[in-house]
Amino acid sequence: MAQKADDTINWRPGRGVIAFVTVPALLLGAGAWALSKPLESVLKGDERPACTPETSLAPLQNSFKLNVLNASESQGAATRVAAELPLRWFTPGRVSNYTGIKEVNGSGSIRFGPSGIDGALVVRQLLLPDAALVRDDRFDDSVDLILGPTFTTLAPADRPLVYRQDVKVNVYNTTYFTGLATKADEDLTRLGFVTGKVGLDPKKGWVTGVAAVRYGPHGKLYADLLAKTIPDAELVLDPTATGTDVDLLIGMKWQGVPDASMTEPEAKKPALTRLTVTRPCP
Repeated sequence: MAQKADDTINWRPGRGVIAFVTVPALLLGAGAWALSKPLESVLKGDERPACTPETSLAPLQNSFKLNVLNASESQGAATRVAAELPLRWFTPGRVSNYTGIKEVNGSGSIRFGPSGIDGALVVRQLLLPDAALVRDDRFDDSVDLILGPTFTTLAPADRPLVYRQDVKVNVYNTTYFTGLATKADEDLTRLGFVTGKVGLDPKKGWVTGVAAVRYGPHGKLYADLLAKTIPDAELVLDPTATGTDVDLLIGMKWQGVPDASMTEPEAKKPALTRLTVTRPCP
């Protein structure tokens, strides 16, 4: 069903009805009727009903679909953001250009239906803190993250996005020395990396230096983490590669994987937990 956007940019929760009971004061000396001060203030708009923001546990990031729509001039921005969402525990939904009639300003906006309020607040808190909240009439709890004209990047995460246990490494020997790939794979596994393919490079690369870490368009974060473990390894982008697996190409000056005692220890990957969100006052 088509979604009809509310004209109100900043979401306002449903207003309750508050009754003010006052007694008109008869000013006998002036011979005129006057309104009591509380009622007069409300009618003039001088006073507003008090509001206490609601605070509650939010849904988990992976419990609802997050659609990413590009309203910026940066080609491919939605695809790049969507690729990062699983690393932040979000579940990507639809990825496309924004085709709505409502203008999107600044870094972007976050659209949601009546059942997606808390999910939208989680998205704004973790991904785009200065985004405008826009409520529409969708029936599910999905949320749209619309990238605006000034969007550059998502908010920094409060933890590493990639851990060794997330990195699958193919180890390829490009030298004429035997056994190097097998030994390197065993050492990387002990450090917590995931074993991929082991053997000679199927792309017939030849590395004259220590090593090269080859990765595809979606594997940069994974390659960076592996390169931190292998001193003097060169990062090499392979535009034709798919997925997030990375290749370790052993070169002629290979010195082996550093011993675990010489490698910076890695913090434990945290578990996904529910956040607290506060619904704003009207």
